[in-house]
Amino acid sequence: MPRPRKVDRPIDKKLSIRTSIVEEIDSQLADPLTGKPRYGAWTELVESLLMKWMSGEVPDCHIKPKTVDLGDLL
Repeated sequence: MPRPRKVDRPIDKKLSIRTSIVEEIDSQLADPLTGKPRYGAWTELVESLLMKWMSGEVPDCHIKPKTVDLGDLL
């Protein structure tokens, strides 16, 4: 039986991140046996950070999430 399709399918995005940040995050996400981040660890980290940003939990960010006011729609 085939696996059901994901409703919220992933989309590839290209990012440029400073080497020092990538090395630090890789060391934090590293598996003790392989020394490399496990498959999907970066995706989980970035998705969780973006979800917090969209909900307003990241106050020190220069770019704020877009909000829609009902008055703008009428």
